[in-house]
Amino acid sequence: MIQEQLASFFGLISEVMCFDMEDSACIEGAQAAISQATNGFYYIAAIITLLFILLAALPKYSFKSSLLNDIIIRRVVFFLGLILSVFMLSSAWNVALGLCSMREDSDVAAETFVSLASTSYYIALAVYPLVFVLVSVAFNLLLKRRKLMTIFRSNNKIFGLI
Repeated sequence: MIQEQLASFFGLISEVMCFDMEDSACIEGAQAAISQATNGFYYIAAIITLLFILLAALPKYSFKSSLLNDIIIRRVVFFLGLILSVFMLSSAWNVALGLCSMREDSDVAAETFVSLASTSYYIALAVYPLVFVLVSVAFNLLLKRRKLMTIFRSNNKIFGLI
């Protein structure tokens, strides 16, 4: 099920005539396929990020003895989201490379795809932790809600370690 959905994000890769960036007839189609793949990476990262921000922010927050358990649950949610985002983006990358390798010009398509889309892949990998930290800092400073910030810092310790 996930593979079919990911293949729909990257379907243009198999429909493009060629990926040779030196041929002027191929450049437009190849750029369209690369931009669709780039958008697919960003959509996946954004959906997972928003989902796990809501999961971490919605439960009730208390300053009683269950505070430690509450913080641990929020940290588990954060790291599960991080693991899931890395897994989903890696799966999407593999689906896109698989679609490139099934083409007749698979050597050129895979090389072009990796060279042009790898930057977007790495940026999408960084979206989850960066947006999560920025949203938690914004909630803490602007709204005076410390729920998300306690994931990263509580009792003046970063992740409870330092």
